[in-house]
Amino acid sequence: MSLEISRRKILKLSALSAISAVILPNMALAAIQEISGSISKDKRLSSDGKTHIEILSYSSDLLSANAQSPIIWTVGNTTEADVTLHFQGLRAILTLNGSRIHGSDIVLPAGKKSKIEFTPKDAGSFLVQFQQNTASGMLSGALPVRFNDNTLKFEQDVSICIHDQFGIDNTPRYFVNMGKNTAFNFSQGALIRFRLYNATQISLLPFVFTGGFVRVIALDGHAIEPYEPFQSRILLSPGQRADVVAFIPQNQLQDFLIDTKLGAENYALFTAKITQTLREKIDLKPKLYTLPESGAPIYYDLAGSEKYNWDTTKKLDSAAAFTVKKGRTVVLTLENLETTPLLVKFDALVARPLDNLDDGVKPYVRDASFIKPKAKMKYAFIAELEGEWKITISSLIPNVPPKVLTYKVIA
Repeated sequence: MSLEISRRKILKLSALSAISAVILPNMALAAIQEISGSISKDKRLSSDGKTHIEILSYSSDLLSANAQSPIIWTVGNTTEADVTLHFQGLRAILTLNGSRIHGSDIVLPAGKKSKIEFTPKDAGSFLVQFQQNTASGMLSGALPVRFNDNTLKFEQDVSICIHDQFGIDNTPRYFVNMGKNTAFNFSQGALIRFRLYNATQISLLPFVFTGGFVRVIALDGHAIEPYEPFQSRILLSPGQRADVVAFIPQNQLQDFLIDTKLGAENYALFTAKITQTLREKIDLKPKLYTLPESGAPIYYDLAGSEKYNWDTTKKLDSAAAFTVKKGRTVVLTLENLETTPLLVKFDALVARPLDNLDDGVKPYVRDASFIKPKAKMKYAFIAELEGEWKITISSLIPNVPPKVLTYKVIA
């Protein structure tokens, strides 16, 4: 069976939603973009509102550049130990100081500057996560990433990136935007783009919007047909992102709220203030908030695909589980036989979940996913980039080492 996704094929999602696959138009290449910054250790106020905890921090609030143009990112590691960077959702080949990296992880040596080069294929919201092993435990941090196409502007563009860090008691402490930018001012009557990032290790984050007009316009960095989330609730598993458009009516000052439902510690995550303004009434037509079409693959040769099945009883080692030729479709079946959920993260690709009857694929893509207990998921993806790549499968239980499924893409 060969399958091409309709560019505006609609399906039901979570009872009241509809989304579709879309394709990114060609964009002119721009000059090389040079970015620089540094990673350091900083003490930030944790989500209990009382305790300052040492985390990894970056010198700016976000990384912003144009899509489909080469990037040279010079990163300094000012700490006394190596820092590992994980690029979530980036469909690109990475080089470190001129040498090709296999996978989406880069190790920055302590006390040195490193030069990372890549060309992002896609415009959208992506993520770089930091980790460092220390004698007192693992330090972490997260940097929201925007790759722009400059075709659609919003009056306000707000990133809310939540990451966690575990203490010796295995209790997570949460931070918004690395604890630096936690107070937001929203203009009444403005059309606002919220970029929501779940950069936690094992926490499912349900973002709930109260009041106002709300539409989801992108998932994991890729545009979708805008839809209204059921009960204004967007659930993100670790690594996932969602772009949401919200409009605060002129007569609404106090009722608009974004709640992450993390329990009693919600109050310390971030604060919001709505500013009253006088402006002309906006006609909320879809063209105002529908993003350009995504660059995700739309053609999948399911009949001629390479197939690989894995379940939680099978061991994984460093050897490649399978090898596939570049350009081939892969159908991957992952079965969770455990009593707790599993988290799945893909290196340098986007995967489309298969329909339950195996007769087609969903018209949206994910680079991070979630498998319920005693359930299986099937994914279709294209082996686009040559090299050795990994699919990380992890538990929601703290300090349980992840399982890594490695595969090779050859010419």
